[in-house]
Amino acid sequence: MKKLIQTLLSLSLGFFIVSSQATSLVGVYRQAIKNDPTFKEAYATWMSARENVPIARANLLPDITITGGLLRNYATGATQYYNSGAFGLTITQPIFNFAAWKNYSQAKASVRASAATYAYAAQDLMFRTASAYFQVLAAYDNLRYTLANKKAVHRQLVTAQQQFHVGLIAITGVYDAQAQYDAVVAQEISDRNSLNDRLEDLRAITGNYYVALSSLIKQAPLITPKPADIDAWVKIAEQQNYELQAQENTMLAAKENIMEQAAASWPTLNAVGNYARTYYHDYTSSNATSGNLGVSLNFPIIQGGAALAKTKQARFDYLNAAATLEYQHRTVVDQTRQAYLGIVSGISKVQADVQLIRSKQKQVESTQAGYTVGTRTMVDVLNALSQLYQAQQQYSVDQYTYIINLIQLKELAGTLSDTDLAQINGWLQGTMNVKQAAAEPKTTANKTTSSTKTKTTSHKTSAAKTKTVSSSSKKATQANNYAIQVFASSSQHTANWFAKQYPALHLQVIHSTVRGKTWYKVIQPGFASHAQAQTAIQKLPQDLRSQSPWVIKIP
Repeated sequence: MKKLIQTLLSLSLGFFIVSSQATSLVGVYRQAIKNDPTFKEAYATWMSARENVPIARANLLPDITITGGLLRNYATGATQYYNSGAFGLTITQPIFNFAAWKNYSQAKASVRASAATYAYAAQDLMFRTASAYFQVLAAYDNLRYTLANKKAVHRQLVTAQQQFHVGLIAITGVYDAQAQYDAVVAQEISDRNSLNDRLEDLRAITGNYYVALSSLIKQAPLITPKPADIDAWVKIAEQQNYELQAQENTMLAAKENIMEQAAASWPTLNAVGNYARTYYHDYTSSNATSGNLGVSLNFPIIQGGAALAKTKQARFDYLNAAATLEYQHRTVVDQTRQAYLGIVSGISKVQADVQLIRSKQKQVESTQAGYTVGTRTMVDVLNALSQLYQAQQQYSVDQYTYIINLIQLKELAGTLSDTDLAQINGWLQGTMNVKQAAAEPKTTANKTTSSTKTKTTSHKTSAAKTKTVSSSSKKATQANNYAIQVFASSSQHTANWFAKQYPALHLQVIHSTVRGKTWYKVIQPGFASHAQAQTAIQKLPQDLRSQSPWVIKIP
């Protein structure tokens, strides 16, 4: 109990010694102490329960009663009207009242339970605040990576549209990029809504909306729990967990209640003292004084079976409390072990995430290089980018999960304090403009998508007009002006090497300039119509068909 009081005192003192930075974890926690309704409820419950002790103790202390009265009397005789008065003093001191003693013991156990519940509420406030805080940061990071992915996918979409416009790729490449971009836009809307939800969860605790919060450093310290023994942490939790202490004292109070109810049919013995004085202002003017001192015995032999029934009820209440304690004990042990294992595995996951991000970055670079020389498709590039951002998002989630597990383990062990929050607060730097990110107009993404689709439609329209003009002047153009494009590269050497791999197809290399950069196209010419060239694609070798060749018109 001494440690319990020290915890409560450190909580109140910690309110004044922590940093006043409003956007940090500690700053948010300070506001939670003042405004969280759950914590206020726990404090009020504890203060109310404390009064049960003096209430129960009163049944063991002396009871003093003073009575008095003044009367105006009428009687026949010489003096018809006269005054009379009386006052008395009664003192009762319980000598033997077993039920009252057990009620007093029950009250003390209930107060200890309420104090432990309040201490748990104090630690739980730290955990709930930190958990809500880091969930906001996680939601912000998810949105940030989605926006970065959106920017990259949009850039690939624009490139695909330009390449299609000059005939470097087929329209299927544009469709793939557009579909990927639309999926990212939908994810952006979902992530922005999730960020708003997490901000509301934090506001429910502190009662405040936040413009900006301190962000986590690039890589938080990975601290192994000390002692590095899961059984040692379980033992600490069994001894110090405040939920267990609260339920244990609740069970003890239920046990005392059994004896209190059984003692309702026991005799009670009280010491009683009385003093009385009366006077009459009549013709006699007499006064009288009396007093007595003795003991009073009360033995309720039969109460209609109420005492027996209440005793049985109290026994079942005790069994209920004992079962609840066992359930709570198993839950705490289970959660403690899970939190410890979560920290250990979380450290490994974060380290693995770092290596995965490096690998995905190299994959993106190699895929983009392969796309440049024509060995990879646009779909490959988009998938590689998505996998990179997914790895970064997972790294962010795993970091926050590790920190939350670290706080939860100390809460379960009953050792969590504001010093721990101050330590974690030291891992924060920089600013996240969460309000600006959450309030971003959702129509922006739709406008971008609409603009992109308009641009694609414009290219289609332009291509259609070109085809119409070409069709109208078909007789004026040369024959065999359709070809199959099977490959494109910015390197002439690569394009020539590719053409030599298929001598039987009589492939040729032509070049064109796109945005100031020269591209070398490998084609199979000699087709009189688009339909003839499209049919010839089906006769190409399988490895060339896998490159998704398409029909172009040679100027």
